[in-house]
Amino acid sequence: MAADGAGAAAFQAQIVALTKMSAEATERSVMLRTVTTNLQTVKKVADERVQ
Repeated sequence: MAADGAGAAAFQAQIVALTKMSAEATERSVMLRTVTTNLQTVKKVADERVQ
């Protein structure tokens, strides 16, 4: 029974770690999307100035 409890605790620890990593990945994704959008906007403005 003690092994089951230890296994469950390890599983819960993995779930917590995965949840944290998922949140960090989502945050990075949003940041990259923002940067990409800003760069596209700058490029569009620059292209319009050239024309």
